[in-house]
Amino acid sequence: MSFLDHIIRFTGPFNLTGLTAVTVPCGFAKEIPVGMQIVGPAFGEGKILNVADVFEKSYPELKQKPVVLGR
Repeated sequence: MSFLDHIIRFTGPFNLTGLTAVTVPCGFAKEIPVGMQIVGPAFGEGKILNVADVFEKSYPELKQKPVVLGR
């Protein structure tokens, strides 16, 4: 499976249905950053961006930069 196919499998359904989506950092799994996808109704960009903003402000520690592996 190509890199593009890996990415599209997470966003494709929302692109096809017209739903809005945003991803925010939400922690780490074995030092690898993990994101949370927030999905809302069509034309609901304002709502999901507000939710993403509140989440990021509530958990600022989750925005830390990951450790670069192999260095």
